[in-house]
Amino acid sequence: MAEPPLRECRRGGKQPAPQWLDMDAAVKHCSEGAGIWEWRARPGAEPDVVMACCGDVPTMETLAAVDILRRRLPKLKVRVVNMSI
Repeated sequence: MAEPPLRECRRGGKQPAPQWLDMDAAVKHCSEGAGIWEWRARPGAEPDVVMACCGDVPTMETLAAVDILRRRLPKLKVRVVNMSI
């Protein structure tokens, strides 16, 4: 009898957490292993800065840093790349 494919099982934490991607986008992102979060990028712009993150807390900190950069340096082109584990 063949073994069933292994699947990673993640359980939610004790505290509420944001869901950045809908299910289809999350499946695609996890399948690819990494991706540019276009919804956090300036359309059609080559970035001046690339912020990369992996994991729940580093992702929240990276997105907060991007918000600060955008408020203080509105002309700065920032790209967010997130890696799934």
